[in-house]
Amino acid sequence: MLHPDFLTARRESSQFKNHHHPRTMPLYDVQHVVRLTAGQKTAFAKAVADLHTTTFEAPRSKNGCRFHDTNQDPISEAFIGDEPRKINRLLVPLRSGTDRSQEVLDDMTHKLVAM
Repeated sequence: MLHPDFLTARRESSQFKNHHHPRTMPLYDVQHVVRLTAGQKTAFAKAVADLHTTTFEAPRSKNGCRFHDTNQDPISEAFIGDEPRKINRLLVPLRSGTDRSQEVLDDMTHKLVAM
């Protein structure tokens, strides 16, 4: 579903700190052009929560997953060169921490791409 060029996990900087729902951390923001059923969204959100919980030993109740159908509400326009493109992407701003090395983030990125 996600093209690896548009999926990156990175440590959160101060510019992202106020963009989360107040009760969830992190917020996995899925922007998709591919139509997803309610069941697909539920399955993906569960898989993301499972991965985040096991990777960072974080409580499940703090993981958020938000879906934006860019066909219904184009929140951004993407271009490759000068050609408009419809893309799927996952934005995941994460807080810094000693257990969040670049190696851990890269491994998590590969697992998310494989979902």
